Amino acid sequence: MWQKNYDGAAKSMRHLIRLDPKFFMYHEVLAELYIDIGYLEEATDTLAQATKIDGTYAKFYYLMGKVQFLRKDYASAISQFKRALAYNPLSMSSLCYLATIYNLEERYQETTQLLAHFDLKYHNNTEGEAIFNNKIVALLNTNAAPDIIQRLVNQAHTIRPSSLLIKELYTQLGSLRV
Repeated sequence: MWQKNYDGAAKSMRHLIRLDPKFFMYHEVLAELYIDIGYLEEATDTLAQATKIDGTYAKFYYLMGKVQFLRKDYASAISQFKRALAYNPLSMSSLCYLATIYNLEERYQETTQLLAHFDLKYHNNTEGEAIFNNKIVALLNTNAAPDIIQRLVNQAHTIRPSSLLIKELYTQLGSLRV
């Protein structure tokens, strides 16, 4: 049943694109629909067409990065997320995926460099928590000073006490409180 709803929505979006092919938001919505139902080739084709309409719209590159991430083509995904960040440096979604990929590939130093200025208090939401978690994972896998990690965990626990990961880290690091 849900598949029929997605197919109907995709059909409607394709119709809207035929009516106004230069309205880039139709392409974005269609690509997101395709990604949601796992039609990655269709999403790629839609995004390729969309970038011809507006080659500077960061969301297109974010979505291309997401497609490549789902395909586990991390090198291509990194390229797309970096491009999305170049067009929109405030894209927390692109930042989150990029940090996740770096950690998956055990490129912890790159993760810490990427997230050096990330502060959870300014991004106190689910996406911000995921980015923060990536930062902590990277720091734990580098030669970061324990007091730096402790301070970050203490701050995060104050900001997001409901986070299971932060609560666990806070408890485990409890004897080191600074």
